[in-house]
Amino acid sequence: MFFKYLFFIIVDDGGFDYAIEGEKESKLSMETYHNILKLAMEYDMRIPICFTMKYFDKENISSLGKHLGYVDELVRFLKNNRKYIEIGYHGLTHEYDDHAGEFFCLDTGNRVSEKIQRDHIEKSKQIFDYWGLKFPEIFVPPYHAWEEGVTDKILSEYGVKYLISYRNIRYSGYRYKWEGSRYLEFLPRRSLGLNGADYDVHPDMIRKIKLFPEKKLVDFVTCHIIPQRFLTRIRIAKSFFNKPVHSYMTHIGNFSGQPMDFWYKIFDFVINRKDLRLCKSNEEAVCLYKELTAKS
Repeated sequence: MFFKYLFFIIVDDGGFDYAIEGEKESKLSMETYHNILKLAMEYDMRIPICFTMKYFDKENISSLGKHLGYVDELVRFLKNNRKYIEIGYHGLTHEYDDHAGEFFCLDTGNRVSEKIQRDHIEKSKQIFDYWGLKFPEIFVPPYHAWEEGVTDKILSEYGVKYLISYRNIRYSGYRYKWEGSRYLEFLPRRSLGLNGADYDVHPDMIRKIKLFPEKKLVDFVTCHIIPQRFLTRIRIAKSFFNKPVHSYMTHIGNFSGQPMDFWYKIFDFVINRKDLRLCKSNEEAVCLYKELTAKS
C-alpha cells in the first residue's frame, strides 16, 4: 500500500428542499441528484447520500411530514441507481423542538429523551418501509450531535452499522467530545470547507482561511484534504498531526446548479496525488481506514 491517506465523500441533508431555507435561488431539484450520479459514474464509485426522512413522508406517517413535490421521482431514481448511490440516514426532522440537533441539542447542551429518539427512528423506519426501502447501514447525526449509549444503541436495533461523525465539535459556546460507540462502528470525518449554504459552486469562487491569502474555491477545498501542510493544519484542524479520516462532509446543495467542473477538479486533484487513494464505496473506505489506523 503506497498511499497514506484516503478520500471519500458522504453527502448530508438529502431531501432538503433548499440549500438556504426559503431562498428561492437555492431551491433544490432532481438536477442536484443527477449531478451526484454523474460524479459517481465518472469515477465509478458509490456515493452515500444521507436523507432526512420528513421530506419523504408523503402520507404524513410521522405527523411531521414535509414531503418533496418530486419525492416519487426521487425514490425511483434511488432505486434505479443503487450501483452508484447509497442511501444513508440523517434523522427524521434534523432539529428537535427548534434546537440544533435532533438527537442531542447542541445549542443548549440538553439531551433528547430516549423515548423521543426512539419514536423518531421508528417513524423513519415506517417511512422507509412505505417506499419499500431498507433502513440504511450508514447514519450521519444531524448537526453531528448524538447521545452515546442511547442513539447508537437504538439505531443498532434497526440494522445501522456505521456512525459517521466528528469526534469534537464547538457550538454556541459549548464544547463536545464523543469517544465512540459500543454498538456501532464509529468513523471520523472532516469538512471540505463547504457548508450547507454553498450552492451552485464553481471553481473561481473566492474563499479565505483566517490569516491566509484569499484562494479560489478549488484551492481552498484542497487545503482541507489530508495531508495538510503544518501551518494550514494548525489553522484549519488545530492539530499537530495529519490523522487519517474515513470521509469528508459535503451537503446536498453543494451539487446544485452547474457544479461539475468544480467537483471534477477536486477528484482529479485526489487521483493525481500518490499519497491519496480515492475510495469507490463506503465498504472500501471502512476497510482502508482500518488498515491505515492499525499501522499508525
